[in-house]
Amino acid sequence: MRPGGLALLPVFGALALLVACATSRPDEGAPDERVPADYDALVEAFNERAEQIESIWAPAIVDVEFTEEDGGTNWEQGNGRFQFRQPDSLSLNVGKLGTNWFWVGCNADLYWIFDLREDQQILYFGRNAANGRLAATRLGWPVVPRELVVLAGNSPIPDAATLRERGMTGVAWSRPLKERVFLEWRRNSVRTTRFVLEDDTMLPIRVVLFNDAGDPVVRAELSNHDNLPTRGAGGDPPDIARRYVIRNLETGDEVRIRLDTGLRGDKRISDKVFDLEALAETLGITRVVDLDAPAEATP
Repeated sequence: MRPGGLALLPVFGALALLVACATSRPDEGAPDERVPADYDALVEAFNERAEQIESIWAPAIVDVEFTEEDGGTNWEQGNGRFQFRQPDSLSLNVGKLGTNWFWVGCNADLYWIFDLREDQQILYFGRNAANGRLAATRLGWPVVPRELVVLAGNSPIPDAATLRERGMTGVAWSRPLKERVFLEWRRNSVRTTRFVLEDDTMLPIRVVLFNDAGDPVVRAELSNHDNLPTRGAGGDPPDIARRYVIRNLETGDEVRIRLDTGLRGDKRISDKVFDLEALAETLGITRVVDLDAPAEATP
């Protein structure tokens, strides 16, 4: 049985009855109505898988479509390494033939994007506590790196009590005919984040971010789930998505990440790739842009 199976038996027992009722209706075209679900029960099942993931290391193929500072669009494709460490550290470098074009990442406090293309050598950085949506729009990228951690769906999800401490609420529902369950975070009744999961495996297949008005602004599609080899004694390894398609719904900017052969969850990852100062020193930056500072104040 996959991780989360035991915890979900009561939940899916109820869902099975709902499906049976739905399929026995004389009107087969009846809408696939939302069925309220227990948020904490679904979070517990989701986290059984996520808590087995300590780190992820994989060669990656990355496509980025983004808006340049002059308003034009650009597209780059390259190879790199995807490196993740729980709960909030990420590193992804993109380039070709041993030369890095971009190096993005984040840790508990900061996120960054190094633009290392010819004649660039620019470091863009911001603070996790600030408004990442504004920074992404200013930067012309689909998302800022700290949002990639949420959109990848590999970190544990906070329970209802933890959300309340953050001034938020969590709600959940299912759509039995679609075989999907939904977890959503809200602030002052306005949705901020939604996770769409397969109802039998609890694997994430879509994550959506919303703006302050509750409108969707970023959508991540997750697919090609596969085992992540991990440390530990016995049991089935957790599954993760190997393909991520992340799109800014307002600008059309998009990043596509495919984790290639060599995916590992037991490889030692250097602390340096999550250290902004160490990376900046190694990469020889000539210009620094603080994305939280007013644009006119940026040197």
